[in-house]
Amino acid sequence: MRPALERAIRLIVQTQNKEGGWRYRPRVEDADISVTVLQVTALRVAKNSGIDVPQRTLDRAVAYVRSCFDERSGGFTYQPRGGAPGFARTCAAIYSLQVLGFYDDPMVLRGSQFAIDNFDKQNEWFTYGNFYGAPAQYMIGGERWDRWYLTFRDKMLPLAQRSGDTVFWRPLEGGNGQNDTFATAVYVTVLAIPYQYLPIYQR
Repeated sequence: MRPALERAIRLIVQTQNKEGGWRYRPRVEDADISVTVLQVTALRVAKNSGIDVPQRTLDRAVAYVRSCFDERSGGFTYQPRGGAPGFARTCAAIYSLQVLGFYDDPMVLRGSQFAIDNFDKQNEWFTYGNFYGAPAQYMIGGERWDRWYLTFRDKMLPLAQRSGDTVFWRPLEGGNGQNDTFATAVYVTVLAIPYQYLPIYQR
């Protein structure tokens, strides 16, 4: 597997754009926070596995995420100076910074608070936002995580659908290309975080 992984990482490194981010196609063009978060996660996992990842690539990725920060609100925008900050993009951004080693960064803490304050206000990308927001808040821990988890749990448990012995959820946002399988996978993963089944959530 290693040669294939090394080729994949080289592709990510080579397609980083001039601002430090990535876009949907593997070529150097524009970038956005939703694709960048996936690339920095892959780079961090690769580095942890002993695959060479240039530090310059990681530093430029940090700079890109920071360029999406909205100083006034504490949230993050989809692209630098591009539109209003939102719940899901802020969750992705603070998770990106944590993955890159900035766990207690002021932008992470402000973004965390923005996500908490907007938890129930922007449901358009609720499922996607919690995919990153829940582990981000878990890494912060303390009162923020407790508040996030209890709010999520109390919101989602009554919405569980039952069909015989099967329990599942429909995407809270009602679509956006997401289906019941994806939504259930995300919601179960979030609900299970305190049980520390996954090694990445073990303390």
